[in-house]
Amino acid sequence: GFGGALTFLNVWASSIPSISGLAYNISTDMATATGTPSNATETLTGFQTLVTNTSATPAEVEWVNPVDVFAPGLNPGDPASIVKLLPALPAGKFLWVRVQEGAVFSLPISVQVASIAPTVSSVGLNGGILTADGASDPTLNIDAFQVFVNTGASPVVGDWVTPLVEPVAIPAPLVSISHPISANGGDTIWVRVRDSLGGWSDPGLVVVPTPEVQLATFVAPNQLTIVAVSSASTANITAAEWSLGLAAAPAGTGTGVTSSLFGNPAYSETITIPAPIGPDTIWVRVQDSNGTWSDALGVPVA
Repeated sequence: GFGGALTFLNVWASSIPSISGLAYNISTDMATATGTPSNATETLTGFQTLVTNTSATPAEVEWVNPVDVFAPGLNPGDPASIVKLLPALPAGKFLWVRVQEGAVFSLPISVQVASIAPTVSSVGLNGGILTADGASDPTLNIDAFQVFVNTGASPVVGDWVTPLVEPVAIPAPLVSISHPISANGGDTIWVRVRDSLGGWSDPGLVVVPTPEVQLATFVAPNQLTIVAVSSASTANITAAEWSLGLAAAPAGTGTGVTSSLFGNPAYSETITIPAPIGPDTIWVRVQDSNGTWSDALGVPVA
């Protein structure tokens, strides 16, 4: 009856060998496991491997690889250590192994091949262009990246919900990213990359440099000397402006300076302006090639 069927299943389950502890090292491409005979009178004879795309248990017809025979010396009842060098397995694949005892195989066990986490490096900012390098597991590709801008705190998971996922032009294990970016001086630009399994790297960062007006002084009633410098060697001073009033005009709205001396990290020039009538303040700003405006430096007008 039903009890007899259970007894039959229990006897069958105890009459086959078993396997445990399967692991695959992605650095060495080495698979390891331990096989155990069905009982103390049986001896393990070999093992068989199989690689599939899914976690579904393989059908018997899929086990076409040759059986690896254990070296002589195993005694009845001895467990056997399985050590096999495999071709580099792509991340995401499933490695299956089963052990053999005579004509009988154990139930197979599997492990999914892990991937080397993607990384991002060499994050920089040059002329308003964010640059970075992305790298993935050699068997995968970097296929996308994300950019997040804040004032310095390391992003948390929720911060990455809003930024667009930007596709990489040509997915590859090693990519170089070049992406136009708009940010203010002092902001932190964070970038992360994604591999083709959907894994994201930890973010890399670059702080947006802020140019500085180091000196603004009158050398004549209508002549103003400006000395400014970019805070980044990759950025040049590209514009300057001045405004008159109790407070500086908003950046980008002052009177622009026309000059042939822009285009270098340092800028120094004496400009001619309408002689202001005091008491008042003239304010000076500069802009760098990242699009960042400096703070305004005020010069009292007597």
